[in-house]
Amino acid sequence: MEIFKLLIIIILFFMIFIIKKKYLKIYFIFVSIILAIIAFNFEPPKGYDLVRHYSMLENCRQYGWEYIINHRDYNTLPVGAIYMYAISLLGNNGFLPAITSFITYMSVFIVMYKFCEEKKYTKESIIFAFFTFVAVFNYVGLISGIRNNLCLALYFYFLYNDLVKNKNVIMSMVAYVVLAFIHPSIFVLIFIRLLLYLKNRKVSLLIKIGLLSWSLLKNLVVGFLANFTSISIINLIVQKMNSYTVEEAMAVANVPLYTFVYCTIDIVLLLIFFKYKRNSQEDANLQKYNKFVTYMFCFVFGAIYEYHFFVRMSNFLLMLNLIPIIYLFSKKSIINSKYNIPNSILKIMLVVEIVAFLIFFFMGQYQVLF
Repeated sequence: MEIFKLLIIIILFFMIFIIKKKYLKIYFIFVSIILAIIAFNFEPPKGYDLVRHYSMLENCRQYGWEYIINHRDYNTLPVGAIYMYAISLLGNNGFLPAITSFITYMSVFIVMYKFCEEKKYTKESIIFAFFTFVAVFNYVGLISGIRNNLCLALYFYFLYNDLVKNKNVIMSMVAYVVLAFIHPSIFVLIFIRLLLYLKNRKVSLLIKIGLLSWSLLKNLVVGFLANFTSISIINLIVQKMNSYTVEEAMAVANVPLYTFVYCTIDIVLLLIFFKYKRNSQEDANLQKYNKFVTYMFCFVFGAIYEYHFFVRMSNFLLMLNLIPIIYLFSKKSIINSKYNIPNSILKIMLVVEIVAFLIFFFMGQYQVLF
C-alpha cells in the first residue's frame, strides 16, 4: 500500500511532462491539493513540532482565544495566534498542516507560473524550476514546523509583486510586517528589503561585507537589542537568537551533514545566479530583485555556522532562485563567455542535486510519511 502511494506521487509529478503549458496553473493547483491531502493524514511521530502544534489546537478548542493569545509562543505574535485559532475552529487538527502546505506550495507555484507566462518563457524552464523546488524543499519540515516556511513562501510571493512586477509596493510592505507577526524570522527579510533603498555602490559593498560576517557580530547585535527587551517582540527575537546555540542544534539534527547538504545546493544556485545576473542586466524590473538575492546569498553564507538560520534561509534562497532558473533555462539567447559555465553543465549539476536531495530526504525524514 505504501509503495502504491509513492508510485502515485511519482506519477503525479512526472505528469508535468505531458501537461500542456496552458494547463500548468490547473496542474499546480492539483499538485498542491494532493500534497495538502497527504499533510492532512500525516500522523507526526513523538518529538515532532507538529505534535506540539496539535496540542495547542486541542487547548484552543477547550479554552478558547484566551489560551492561544497568552501562550508564550504567540503572546507577541497576534497574527500567528489568529491563524492557529481559526484552524482550531475547523475541528480537525489535520487542517493545520494541510492548509499550510497548500498555501506554501501554491504561493511558490503562482510566482513560477506568472513569471514564465509574463516573459513568454518555455515549458522546459518551468519544469526545471518545478522539480528543483519539490525535490529540494523539505516537505516534512514544512508540515511539522508550520510557520517559518509558510511565511517564507508568502514573503516570496509578495516580494515578486514588489520588486519584479513593481506593483502593489505598499500592500507588499504591509504584508511583510503582517508575516513578521506570524514568525519573527521575517524581520530579517524586512531589514534586507529596506537595505535596497541604500543605492550607493560603496555602501552596497559594505552591506555585503556586513551580511557575510553578521554571525561574527551576533553577540553585539543581541547585546544591543537586549536594551529594548521591554518591547515584547524584541524580547522574543533576543530569546530566539540566544536559544539558537550549537548544543541546541546538535540535539535536534546532524548539523555537519545538513550543513554540507544545503551548502552544495546553495553553491549550485550561486553559480546559476551569477550567470543569470550577467544575462539579465537589460531587464530593469529585475535589477532590484537581483540585488535582494545577492544580499540574501551574503546573509546565508554568513550564517553557515548558525544552523537554524542557515538551513531555514537556504529554503528561502531556493525560492528566490527559481526565477533565475526559469530565466536561464528558457532557451532564449544567452551571453556566454569564458567566465560562464555552459547551461548544459548547470542543468547536470541541478539534476544531481535533485537526485541527491530526494535520496537524502527519502532515506531520512520522509520515511515517516510511508
